[in-house]
Amino acid sequence: MGMGRPNSSTEVVIVRLTQGVCALLDKEDWDYMRQWRWHACKGGNAWYMKRRGRDVNTNKQTHIWAHREIATHLGWNIENYDIDHINILPLESKLIDNRRANLRSVSHRQNILNSRKRKGSSSKFKGVCWNKRTGKWVVHATSSLTHKSKSLGSYSDEAEAARVYDSAVVMEYGNFGVLNFPEEWE
Repeated sequence: MGMGRPNSSTEVVIVRLTQGVCALLDKEDWDYMRQWRWHACKGGNAWYMKRRGRDVNTNKQTHIWAHREIATHLGWNIENYDIDHINILPLESKLIDNRRANLRSVSHRQNILNSRKRKGSSSKFKGVCWNKRTGKWVVHATSSLTHKSKSLGSYSDEAEAARVYDSAVVMEYGNFGVLNFPEEWE
């Protein structure tokens, strides 16, 4: 696996980006990163910080993501890993947390597990959907071994179904999954 998270410095800076978005960075990282022009962009259901740059292998114009730039600058091996934001802030917060304490080197699979519930779902909880035919909430989770979705049952209560999902995620993935009720697992 990639390198672990180094301790975050005590001093944090707030960087104003485009579109009214701000980013949190450790001061020592911003001292390095400020040499480029960074801007905000939407990615799925979160904001990210990026800049234009050249691919070191092809010399073609590309986007450079701030969280990967920080990891590279810290000497993390990012070649076969994703750099994950532990705390994914919602779009409406207009905030990006690129502090070292919030970044970790993970497999692509672990990064996908740390994603929020999709918009437009029938349930307000991740891993839960409404089955019109049965009139119940159905729980689905993905197996770490087979990478296939499996049903964990049907429930009359939406919150109960969400808790079943949370239990399965904690047992299967530890701290890499996004939980519906994280406060119940602290």
